[in-house]
Amino acid sequence: MKHFYTAAFAVLLSTAVTAQGLLPYANSKTAQSRRVKAENTTTVQVERDVIWSHDCNVDSCDWTFGNGSDITGSPWEGIDLNFECTTDGPAGPYNQWAGGTGDFTAASAMNSTTSDNGLLLIDSDLFGADANYSAAWIENSWVQTTDPIDCSSLDFVSISFETRYRCWDNGSSDDSEKCLIEISRDGVNWPDISTFAEIDGTVDYGDGELIASRWEVFPGYETGSESDNPSLVEFDITSAAGGQDQIWVRFRWSGTWGYSWEIDDIEIYQTPANDIRIDNYLSYTDFLTTGIWEAGVFAEGQLSSLEAAAKVYNVGYLDQEETTMTLTVNGTEAGASTPMTLAYQANDTLRVPFDMAAPGTYEVSYAVSAMN
Repeated sequence: MKHFYTAAFAVLLSTAVTAQGLLPYANSKTAQSRRVKAENTTTVQVERDVIWSHDCNVDSCDWTFGNGSDITGSPWEGIDLNFECTTDGPAGPYNQWAGGTGDFTAASAMNSTTSDNGLLLIDSDLFGADANYSAAWIENSWVQTTDPIDCSSLDFVSISFETRYRCWDNGSSDDSEKCLIEISRDGVNWPDISTFAEIDGTVDYGDGELIASRWEVFPGYETGSESDNPSLVEFDITSAAGGQDQIWVRFRWSGTWGYSWEIDDIEIYQTPANDIRIDNYLSYTDFLTTGIWEAGVFAEGQLSSLEAAAKVYNVGYLDQEETTMTLTVNGTEAGASTPMTLAYQANDTLRVPFDMAAPGTYEVSYAVSAMN
């Protein structure tokens, strides 16, 4: 059976004739234009066997909150910043990115499914302003489930949640700011809070086996990077949770006077057998390879063809055989990538060239499929 993921461009186009990136300049007054029209990305969701969920309701804030402020001699000694259950968004002086006014009035909460009844928030911006420090401290704070979650019926386990976040990273993209998911099998032994890299997020439960138990929520984010409002993120936590009769989940933040991080509508579920997604790279010019900017309008004579590209990720636990991207231009199939096998948790970039020699408007959409 084929499984599909479909997407189309999400760029609003200008009516002017422009040249960008590595494209040669063309006279905008005389050249005819070719325009690439954009549509929103859509996903065909796979049905989930959800075994635990939490809507972060403020009326049932059954979480355990903590931070490293009482650890003598640590970089976060005395830094008493906590997550909170709230119906508000961030209130710090730099909350304009979240729709705030910067006058210590809370912005609206993110647009998660159940934000009206509450969410989890850590407001580093507000803490930094209130503390009036010299921004030389390190915050290390977390929120974790109080009661254990039974995953004994699941061989493969995933977690998803809705989230909003903007990265400060000390203003210099120094990779010092982290949003993490961590798992414990006993509620006592966790990944070491003095480490932050995924590779260091292991736990030894006494038998000498190191269990991978940490996932970075926003890898690759730099100063100014921000999520959608909200973003739905998903992680395969099988290494720590698969087949376990009890696990605890912890969300951990570390940074220095950053912005904020919101979390809501958390689900733990059986990882689907077959599930492929277009990941965080989708470009109708394959910009990362070609260097050609995604200009909304191209002038006649600038180029006669482009190559569309999409990074595809295997979210399912089975290898996805004959994974293929099919490109449709103006309702007609323009071509397909070479079929490949995408292994469990693997990703690859699929590419399809398409012709755009004639002036006009081009509507381009993707369909990614696998035969399993």
